[in-house]
Amino acid sequence: MRIAFCTPFKPLDNPRPSGDVAIPEDLIRALKEFGHEVTVLPYFPCKEIWKDRERMDRLPEMLDATARAASGADCVLTYGSYYKVPDAIGPRTALRLGLPYYLFQGSYAEGRAHDPKTWPGFMLNQLAMLSAEYVFCNSPDLLSGCAKLLPKDRYGSVRPGFDAASFTRDEAVRERLRKRWGAGDAVVVGCAAMMRKGVKAQGVRWLIRACGELLSRGRNIFLSVAGGGPEFENCRELAEKTLGKRAVFPGTMERSELPGFFSALDVFAFSGIRESIGMVYMEAQACGTPCVATDDLGAPHVIRHEQTGLISEVDETAFTQALDRLVTDDALRHKLAADAPALVRQRHDASVAYREVERVLMQGDRES
Repeated sequence: MRIAFCTPFKPLDNPRPSGDVAIPEDLIRALKEFGHEVTVLPYFPCKEIWKDRERMDRLPEMLDATARAASGADCVLTYGSYYKVPDAIGPRTALRLGLPYYLFQGSYAEGRAHDPKTWPGFMLNQLAMLSAEYVFCNSPDLLSGCAKLLPKDRYGSVRPGFDAASFTRDEAVRERLRKRWGAGDAVVVGCAAMMRKGVKAQGVRWLIRACGELLSRGRNIFLSVAGGGPEFENCRELAEKTLGKRAVFPGTMERSELPGFFSALDVFAFSGIRESIGMVYMEAQACGTPCVATDDLGAPHVIRHEQTGLISEVDETAFTQALDRLVTDDALRHKLAADAPALVRQRHDASVAYREVERVLMQGDRES
């Protein structure tokens, strides 16, 4: 099958680590491994496109380019559409070529229809979702949104997937990083996050304060936080005040560097508030690192409570207690670390999780 693949969120060569690059990369890789031909369409930024007259004027020219690139395809598949970044390319390209259009990770937020500032994006996104033969939902909140807009046969659930083969434990890197950090024999706790204002930076601050509380209880812990972002310095300064020399911030890492980073940790901990998918939890678990997160949105669907990690209530004290349990219970921590890689691969390896995507696309191809 020949699939024209559209990425309105970010180009696949975007240098900043992000789930909006990792997820489509892993989906494309899986589809190719299944034996399909995937052509990535030229990237055109769709974020708040209705606000930019220049981009709107360029849209017809861009559609000519994507139609040429998609010539000979059997369908158009887009990764990602929501009110802020509506897919203005995929549906129109498919319509021009008479191809079926599919949407992976479409988000419908009906409340955005009532705000004049977001109404144009809401309408463009709604048009994209209504144009889709099928919308693949890789999180429960996306599924509930589709239920408000689409008939039951036009959307369905897909497990979150990732390229598990790229995430394995690396003992050599583990020892090298821990020595570089000066962690000694401490239980190393850490996370990887882009420290943007809002829940991302809030999650890092939760972790810093949790580690500070555990240190005050006499726990032998060390904190390592990978990532960058506008709140990086503020978070680093908080860690320095709270933990002193028991914290390091290695900075932004390439995705290829993350398996070594995860291997160096004993516990991966991040609150995950409003985290729709939780890619980073799957990647950490695949490297044998148990996770601690809250039960908000995506994390509980990729972390098996007391099998690959611990899930707490969305409460900072509860999160701290869950982290303390893994830090102090060596037997539990080692058991979860040993079990996590196989368990996460069974459910979330892209070669398993994305077979449902292939099934739906192939069924549509046969029917057409």
